[in-house]
This record gives sequence, structure tokens and C-alpha cells, in this order.
Amino acid sequence: LDNKNLISYLVVDEVHCLSEWGHDFRPSYLALANTVVSILKLNVPIISLTATASPNVLKNIVIELNIKEVVYRMHLSRPELNYEVQKTENKNENLLKNITEMKKIGYLSKEQAGIVFTMHVNNYMGCVGVEENIKKFNKDISTGIFSGKAPKKWKSYQNEEQFNIYKRETQQRFKSNKIQLMCATKSFGMGINKPNIRFSIHYGIPSSMEALYQESGRTGRDGETAKNIILFTDEKNKIPEEIF
Repeated sequence: LDNKNLISYLVVDEVHCLSEWGHDFRPSYLALANTVVSILKLNVPIISLTATASPNVLKNIVIELNIKEVVYRMHLSRPELNYEVQKTENKNENLLKNITEMKKIGYLSKEQAGIVFTMHVNNYMGCVGVEENIKKFNKDISTGIFSGKAPKKWKSYQNEEQFNIYKRETQQRFKSNKIQLMCATKSFGMGINKPNIRFSIHYGIPSSMEALYQESGRTGRDGETAKNIILFTDEKNKIPEEIF
């Protein structure tokens, strides 16, 4: 395309991924700048877009992509998003109470949807176990699972292509309101524009403020009020003072 002079500029969307994931998870992301420069003519401008980069990530992006200046910095505030940190000794019990409350106030219905974010796929805090427990006590709502890799207990989905088909079908069912509640890891829904997601519940605290903003930002896309709940449990094993 460049040899035919068909590229006038290049847009890199969700560019915070370059910095946040490029150092260990996807090293090829960090190589993007050199790859682009080695192929494109020097006068081709690169436009980088992100809504969730922290100041440090922004500085890193500027360095890695050799950007001369930041032209526009979006204001991060979305007044329709409400946040609540709930301290609890029993996350599972608290989760079920919140789901009952979401149904009661009309935030979980055939017209309104929600997402439960978990830190893992497997183990007792993973999206599989969480979804199973939700279904046990909420047979009136339709649920789905989305994760980067297939759950270990799903023997019939260990083939990557089979699981990718399942994920595409599940995401489509969620977007078309056939699934009301998704139980997912952070791999779900970046850039998804489903207007009627009324709430998110974070079963584990996101790894950063940017991760929280990215995940909770999938709610309230219609501009109406949305609720975002973070479940917090005190660490029972205190960190020894002598390590500080």
C-alpha cells in the first residue's frame, strides 16, 4: 500500500496496550513503532488514540512512538458512572445480594444487562465458578462466560478454534439481549458498544485504576446512570513489618 502511495496516515487505536502489555505479555506491541517506521515513508503521520492511559503510560507511548507532542487529552470524567467499594468478609454472599438488588431496581432484566468481572478463569474466584454459583440461585436470568482461554473443566472446548466459536456466539447473544449477565475476565468487551449495560461488579480488585476505568467504562454507554461495584476483602495474612 505504501509503495502505491495509498497510505496518508496511520491510526493506532487503544494505544495504551502498547505500553501496558508490550513489556511482557505482547512484546511485538513495543516493536510496532520500529515496524511502522521501517515500512512507511517518513512524512506519514501516526495518530494514536486512547481513553484510559495514565500519565506514566502516556509518557511511555510518546517515547516508544516518537510522538512530538500530545495534541489532545480527553477528560476522563463520565458523570453517569457511579462507583461503590463494598468491604465484605464473604464475596460470594455479597455478590448474590448485589445481583438480587440489581434485579429489584430493574438493572438486570430482559432490557438491561450487567457484567461480573473476575481476575481469573479457573479456581474458586474464576468466572466459571462464579457463574455456576450465580445460576444456582438465579434460574430466572441468562448468563454467559467470556475468557481468554477455555476453562480447564470444559473438556469439549479445549480446542482453541472451538472455544473461539463459543466466544463469538456468546458475545453476539449478549449484544442481542439474549444473555443478561456476563461473567468474564478483563479480556471481554474492549471497545464493545452495548448501550444497556447498567452495572458491573468486580469480584476482584482490578490491577490498576486504568484497568478499572476500562472495565467499568463498558457500562452506561447510553448516557444513563450505571453502577460499578468493587468487592473488597481484607488480606487475612498481614505483611510482616520487617520487609518495609
